[in-house]
Amino acid sequence: MRLFLKTITAITVAASPWIAAHLGWGALSEESRKITFSVFGVLVLALWDFVDFYIPREHLRRFGKDYCDKLAKTLRDRPAPFPRMGQDIRFNVLYVRGVWWCSWFKWVANYGYTDSANIAPDLHMWLATWQGVAGVAVASRKPQWATLWADKPPSFTFAQRWTLRNKFKLLGPQLDRTAEVRAVLSIPLVRRLGGSHNPRGKVVGVMNLDAITEAGAAWLAEPHKRDELLKFLADHGGLLAFLD
Repeated sequence: MRLFLKTITAITVAASPWIAAHLGWGALSEESRKITFSVFGVLVLALWDFVDFYIPREHLRRFGKDYCDKLAKTLRDRPAPFPRMGQDIRFNVLYVRGVWWCSWFKWVANYGYTDSANIAPDLHMWLATWQGVAGVAVASRKPQWATLWADKPPSFTFAQRWTLRNKFKLLGPQLDRTAEVRAVLSIPLVRRLGGSHNPRGKVVGVMNLDAITEAGAAWLAEPHKRDELLKFLADHGGLLAFLD
C-alpha cells in the first residue's frame, strides 16, 4: 500500500501542470507546483503511516489490557484459602523499555494496589531492569521467588540505601516505598523467536505477584502451591509477551 501511495504521489507531481490548470492554479510557477504537490504527497504518506502503525498498536494495547483484566479476575475469584487480591497479594505486568545500557520497566497493568481509601506507595514506581526481583527474573530468564522479610521489615545502613549495596540493588526511596512487600514471585515474559531449528527468546517484560501480608507470603511460600500458580501464570505469559 505504501508503494502504491508513492507511485500515486510521483504521478501527481508529474501531472502537476495539468492538475494546476484545471484547478485554476496556472499562475503558479512550475517549481511552486512541484513543491505544493510534493508536500501533499508527504502528508498523505504520513497519514497512512499513522493509520498503518498507531491504530493497530492501540487495538493491541487495549486487547492486552482486557486480557490482563481477565487474568486478574481469575486470581481474584479463586476461593479461599487462596490469598485475597488487594488484601494479601497484588499483581502487576511490566514491559521492558529503553536500550540494553539504559532500560527500565513500564507499568501496563496493576491490580490490588488501590482501594477506596489508599493507594500503595510503590504503585508506578520507577524501576530499572537490573533492580528488584523482577530484574533478576529478566537477567536469568527464569521465574524468581524471594521472601523479603517475615517478622519485621529489614533496616538498612546508609551504604545499603544509597550505594545499591542491598540484595536487589534498590535505592533508599525505592526501599521505603516497597517496605510492606514481604515476598515476590516474578515471571519473565519471553517472546519466542526463530524457527524450530533455531529457537531463541527475548525477555520483553515480567509478571509480578507481591505478597503484602503474612498470610499471603505463607501461602505462596508453600512450593506445591507456588508451582501450580507459577504454571498458571506462565501459560498466560506467552501471549502477553506478544502483546507488547
